[in-house]
Amino acid sequence: MLLRPLLLLLLLFSLLAPSRVLCHVLQSHQFGRTAAAALREGGGDYGGGGEPGQQRVPGHALRPGRSACSSLCTEHGVCNEELGRCDCPINRTGADCMQLVGVPELQQRCRDALFGDSPDLQACTSASASCSNQCNRRGSCRHGFCHCQPGFYGMDCALSTGPDGKPALLQGSSYVVRKKRPHVYVYELPPSVTQWVNYKRLDRPTHNLFTQRLLSSGARTVDGDTADWYFISVRCRMADSHLVLQAIEYVRNTWPWWNQTGGARHAIIHTGDLGVQEIRSPEVDQLTRNATWLTHWGLHTSKRDCCAWSTAHRPERDVVIPVFISAGHFKHFGFDNNPMHPKFNGKPFEGRDQLFFFAGRICGDRKEPDVGVWPNCRMKNDAYSATVRQKVHYHHHNRTNFTVVPHASAYDKELRRSIFCLAPLGGGHGQRQIIVAAMGCIPVTIGDGVYQPFEPSLDWTLFSVQIAEADIPRMHEILEGIASRPNDLRAMQQRLHCAAQHMLYSSITGSVLADSGKYDAFESTLEVLRAMRDYPDANPADYATLDASFRAFMECADLGAVAPPPPPRPP
Repeated sequence: MLLRPLLLLLLLFSLLAPSRVLCHVLQSHQFGRTAAAALREGGGDYGGGGEPGQQRVPGHALRPGRSACSSLCTEHGVCNEELGRCDCPINRTGADCMQLVGVPELQQRCRDALFGDSPDLQACTSASASCSNQCNRRGSCRHGFCHCQPGFYGMDCALSTGPDGKPALLQGSSYVVRKKRPHVYVYELPPSVTQWVNYKRLDRPTHNLFTQRLLSSGARTVDGDTADWYFISVRCRMADSHLVLQAIEYVRNTWPWWNQTGGARHAIIHTGDLGVQEIRSPEVDQLTRNATWLTHWGLHTSKRDCCAWSTAHRPERDVVIPVFISAGHFKHFGFDNNPMHPKFNGKPFEGRDQLFFFAGRICGDRKEPDVGVWPNCRMKNDAYSATVRQKVHYHHHNRTNFTVVPHASAYDKELRRSIFCLAPLGGGHGQRQIIVAAMGCIPVTIGDGVYQPFEPSLDWTLFSVQIAEADIPRMHEILEGIASRPNDLRAMQQRLHCAAQHMLYSSITGSVLADSGKYDAFESTLEVLRAMRDYPDANPADYATLDASFRAFMECADLGAVAPPPPPRPP
């Protein structure tokens, strides 16, 4: 007797959603909670207040004055008018968000949102949680969820329906899509992915802050048919492969552009130590074979012999982006007294009387290294930093004019007085190459087969010293040789001011170099993506040769003095 009602419900749902979504709803597990929950609970249902059985098609006009969702949706939720999806805050559920979630279900949602194994429900549903772009003053922030005013929708309430019946960005404001490409279409995934997240628990906020900057930068477009790139805003920090798979599956079943491009020109951020190695699986590799990963880890050759590190970066398709250095760390690293700031009267490199400096962890177990013996760390099979830190300490800790120590009481002062500073690997990617460059100390990078941020599109040999791991014993000879050539040394130092701009997200944090943010890490990421779009078959190392505008950007030159970039290639 129960079979007939169940079949009728399934038949009704199949009319309201694409068949692949129906299959996914029946079979999938965990998307936020589940892909099905993203549709039913965190994202409502298709059809809403539209015609029964009518599938919403992104970009097609809605009937003027008619909401695509139930009239009750906007009381507690937000109607995505483009999709006819009623989006709910973390503590509500149902096709119109009118039902409060029970305690067991809310606990599970809060766990998935990174509020801990025994989540504090009060903290999880706190009104003090921050929201993307503060909802653009088109809604109120509730539990990290933008409760948009009726007619507005999106993770930051930026979207609405324009006079032509198509999605519009920040109507009533001065917002326009910038002329400078690339233009990026941002997929509006269910709030279970984009808003039900405790960002205070994320130690690396790059994904969240990059997304917010993208939404408001002028690079965002709502016209997916003319977009240069597509951005999938899904949290990837560690072993989140299930989130990636289910986010992509949702995108494939909801919008046409993944299928049209085969996943090409789709960008996803991963902030883990080892990049996509942390979520690697045959499924992920196959599904994202044409997609572009934006990660902090540029290992493009295997290092299994020393560290069990597999190749994680494809230079022709992926981009290494800088680690986000938050404003809270600026004082710790001395950025508030930055020698490259104009207040130093253009003399950031005077008084540097120390040839080489490094202070930081040497051994993987954080214990002090032994002196005069190898191995100098007692931990068995210590592959931390691919043994770079251990070898540098062993060969150079007692060398004249070198400082190689686990700790420094005045870290910022050491950076300001040093000519060269080690920027090593850690448990994977490092961040010292960014810190030392911003303080006017030439980075010394050691890591065979590991690209630095924006490399090879950005030529790091112009402002850093790249030393092969086999040359660590003679590193002092290499550095002394450069220091003995004042013109070469000064040229490298002078290029640091531009390079540091590419490494810092100053359009997000504000500047410590008195720059405008025109060439910051966010804009540099977009510029590399633009070149990838225009020259899909080129070696990234050749972008500066092929494109005068790209070269000028990477040199922080006046873009008005060079030819504009070429028009976009046809899809």
